[in-house]
Amino acid sequence: MPNPSRSRCQRGVARRAKRPTQANTTSTQFRMTDDVGPLSCYLPFFYLILCPERLWRVLNASQREAILTHEAAHIQRGDLWKSILVRVLALPQWFNPLAWRAVRDFDEAAEWACDDLVMQVSGTASQVAYPSALLQVAESTSWPFAASAAARGSKLATRIRRMVCAPVTEEKIMSKIL
Repeated sequence: MPNPSRSRCQRGVARRAKRPTQANTTSTQFRMTDDVGPLSCYLPFFYLILCPERLWRVLNASQREAILTHEAAHIQRGDLWKSILVRVLALPQWFNPLAWRAVRDFDEAAEWACDDLVMQVSGTASQVAYPSALLQVAESTSWPFAASAAARGSKLATRIRRMVCAPVTEEKIMSKIL
């Protein structure tokens, strides 16, 4: 018997992932996993948003909405493709730690942009729900390699601080770099 919550979620993911400026010819699907995610990826012919089932059960509706909006924002912005391009551009400098620092900074900027979009789009309830959902992601991570970008130590603390406090000095530094 199909799970009604999962099918509602599938429709919501597809709606969020459509680009407002162009027809979306690639579908977006939602799948639950044992312990990978939340993350978005591209498989031939469709995008996929993954979320651990254990995490999905502990999140409330507004936290789920915020997580899905964040992952759909990555798809809308084309962050998956941009990330691949940045890594390809860094490959000739594989020996240079500054090149890989630039790759990490690029990924961090993409996370910040999607966080900002979630906070702008969501209502007042999600202003608290999304940072708490990120904490739930960090708590639910069972082993270090299963952690998504959302759950990485001090980066997570910085992301949450950016959402709930006044702008951090790192944000100003990041905008000068970009």
